[in-house]
Amino acid sequence: FGKKGANYIRDEITPDRVKKKIEYVQTLIDWIESNADILPNKKALKVNAKKRQEMEETLSKTAVDTALLASESGRVLLSDDERLRMIAASEFGAMSTWSQPLLAKLQNLDLITVDEYKLAVIQLAMFHYRHTIIGPDILLKAAEEAEWASKSPFTDVVSEVTRKDITEESLITVVVGFFILLWRQPIAYAQRQFLTQYVVSAIK
Repeated sequence: FGKKGANYIRDEITPDRVKKKIEYVQTLIDWIESNADILPNKKALKVNAKKRQEMEETLSKTAVDTALLASESGRVLLSDDERLRMIAASEFGAMSTWSQPLLAKLQNLDLITVDEYKLAVIQLAMFHYRHTIIGPDILLKAAEEAEWASKSPFTDVVSEVTRKDITEESLITVVVGFFILLWRQPIAYAQRQFLTQYVVSAIK
């Protein structure tokens, strides 16, 4: 059992899904072995043992080690954990960034396409990364990926855009911008009307 938005769902874990998960994890391991370096954690030797233990209890040993390594000259901490980035900066002086600015930089350098950037941001929204900036174009791309229907990833992105902690100004900007883009699309009138009504209902 799990929870999606405000609803509880039953999710069957089939042998095929387990196999695909194992394959996915193996691809991550292979990527790490090919692209990551093992580095000495010199900064760890300079941190008070008691203070480090307290931080490890708050975060985790891995997170603290990562923050210490990132605080070395010429390194940047990449993490979508805002608390970790704040502690790394305040305690160790580490510079940091998170996924979306990195993706934007890659797109600006033409290392990924605009569509690849949008799809990656949609994935961040689906994973409920709270600080993901979702513009009208991202919401439109999610609708396109959902084949202009009320299904994932469109419904997931709408849920993030209409969260209770989103400011009214931001909500209006995104929704109105989305409506303008949506009604310019060469799709059926009924589809445009349905998606408009779906978003309006989500706001309520």
